[in-house]
Amino acid sequence: MRFLFDLGHPAHFHLFKNVISTLKDQGHSVLIVARQKDCLPELLRESGWPHLFIRRKRRGLVSLGVEALKVLGRVSFRGFVKPVDLMIGTSIVIGPASRLTGATSVVFCEDDASVVPMFAQVAYKASHYIVTPRSLEHEAYGPKHLTYQGYHELAYLHPDVYRPDPGVRKLLGVKPDEKYFVLRLVALTAHHDIGQKGVNPAQAQAVVERLSPHGRVFISAEAGVPENLKQYILPTPVERILDVMAFAEMVVGDSQTMTIEAAVLGTPSLRCNTFVGRLSVLEELEHRYGLTVGIRPENFDKVFEQIDAWLGQDDLKQQWARKREVMLEECVNLNDWMLKLFERLAHHKSIGFGSISRTQRRLQERAHAPAATSTETYGPLERDKPLQDKYAMREPVAYFLVKHFFKSLEELLHIAAGRILDVGAGEGDAYQFLSPGIVARGVTALEINPVCFVRMAKIAPSLTSVEGTIYEIPFEDDSFETVLCSEVLEHLDDPDKGLRELLRVSSRWVLISVPREPIWRILNMARGAYWRQFGNTPDHVQHWSKRGFIRWVEKYAEVKVVRSPLPWTIILASSR
Repeated sequence: MRFLFDLGHPAHFHLFKNVISTLKDQGHSVLIVARQKDCLPELLRESGWPHLFIRRKRRGLVSLGVEALKVLGRVSFRGFVKPVDLMIGTSIVIGPASRLTGATSVVFCEDDASVVPMFAQVAYKASHYIVTPRSLEHEAYGPKHLTYQGYHELAYLHPDVYRPDPGVRKLLGVKPDEKYFVLRLVALTAHHDIGQKGVNPAQAQAVVERLSPHGRVFISAEAGVPENLKQYILPTPVERILDVMAFAEMVVGDSQTMTIEAAVLGTPSLRCNTFVGRLSVLEELEHRYGLTVGIRPENFDKVFEQIDAWLGQDDLKQQWARKREVMLEECVNLNDWMLKLFERLAHHKSIGFGSISRTQRRLQERAHAPAATSTETYGPLERDKPLQDKYAMREPVAYFLVKHFFKSLEELLHIAAGRILDVGAGEGDAYQFLSPGIVARGVTALEINPVCFVRMAKIAPSLTSVEGTIYEIPFEDDSFETVLCSEVLEHLDDPDKGLRELLRVSSRWVLISVPREPIWRILNMARGAYWRQFGNTPDHVQHWSKRGFIRWVEKYAEVKVVRSPLPWTIILASSR
């Protein structure tokens, strides 16, 4: 499988680095697109991973916009030249790029939309999936919103993947029992930082003076610092900053990310900027777990009060260690969570069960993700009209074709009597077109993805839903008079095995449909879709002409009736 990761910040590198490493070890192709942001270039060079680096010539909103357009062009071009299965990142470009190239985009963010409105407006609308911590579930982006209990920073700071190196003390020149503090100053130049305030140079000097009598002070700064503060600049390589924070007595500054990092490491952290009170993740870390404190710049005097209060506690780090344990107990291992999600989305061909559209394919893949628990949630996935979800489209021609298809399907269902097993029922969209009389006969819907059953219950509440795969249908031989399998076989690696299972559980009739080739491809190209694949819908791995499909079915069953509603072939067959 081919994955593309768009990294715009050092935190994004850390968020995905363990997942990228695992995917590479598993033999997947991983392309990395990166921006010039802080130490990100150095981190990528240190990793040794090939990457496409987009340079930033100047600061400012206009420069950020030009950079975004440049990245969109590069990412889209790469997606056209070598098709990508998944585009992943905290990025405004992968959503539009995925729509242009046919990839699936998964956008990660842990900032509230009110804080990053431009990002949310551009990235969320175009993306296929939005992944956020559960503290942001109130934003409710609909079925494509997936949540987990935790934070981005746990992807690289969870005890399962990270152990701080005490050797960093030697690099800092501090003794094993000597206390030291970190002051973090950011440049506030990101698009969402424009107009915001943090710690100014005079306040930074005041913090240094307050902390210095109690231990060494080190400054980590995105931009330059005044001459009088340069003596405090961290002497360690940028990639050791996490180790530095892990053993620090406390971290003070105006950085959101490093505040969260310090908190999940179990280091007391205090931030002072105008974002305080506006970020759900930090609010949860502060008020639910007590791991950090936020103070707005207009109340800067309270910074000194908090610092003094912490300095007066000899067991400060021990207290934070206990709070951290509570937090970790309630959070997921984000790397495992992401890998499960990515593998289910990307490995659609290995699931052994097809469906009616790319969106329905994703819904089936979702079934292989972990079931929702108190610490991990996958929302039902979106209905994705731009990816040619046939049943959701509202264009007159597409609607006419779909309606005509179901008219033909219903005619054959009236010929085939008895109870119905619908294999690959998806969310039950077909029953918006079929008459109530069909459902009244008694329909059991077999679907690999239990998430589909939520919407199915609203569309056709009288259906009996059963989880299962076409390769191992969980019913005895001859269990149903009619077995329906619509728009599934073209997705299977082993359609012969699938058809044999359909015939096994049918006592008389099997009703199956597939796209009619090459008409299907021609119509796709006529509407400007999938030119790179010569009109082939990406999830289709089997292709039949009308005559070829009839010949194939005749190897296993007796073909009774054939219908050809453009652009499909429908066969009603009886088992031998």
